[in-house]
Amino acid sequence: MLDWMIPFFLMIKMKNIIGYTNYLIDECGNIFNSKLHKRLRGTIDKKGYRRVCLTKNGEEKTHLIHRLVAKTYISNPLNKPQVNHIDKNPLNNCIKNLEWVTDIENKQHNIRLKMLQSEY
Repeated sequence: MLDWMIPFFLMIKMKNIIGYTNYLIDECGNIFNSKLHKRLRGTIDKKGYRRVCLTKNGEEKTHLIHRLVAKTYISNPLNKPQVNHIDKNPLNNCIKNLEWVTDIENKQHNIRLKMLQSEY
């Protein structure tokens, strides 16, 4: 088979989304339905985070894309409950911009960024 005939989602590094056999995700949060050969765009919620609906056994569930990226690609040995966007851009869901944090760590990060922004 020629390269141009291979679906795009098979040509980039992707992993199955945990718990969903028909969905693949790359390191920046692009999600593909491997059964339909289709990229899912998702929606942006009121807080600015991208969400996507995934279906399993006929049931649809909405997920935050940054959490799917973190669960798929970033180890969490300390079982920290939150995912922080390091640059505070909720649409930048690449693994280099995400980290597992506690609630306190997340708040401290926000305070540090606000202090830095107020200096300029």
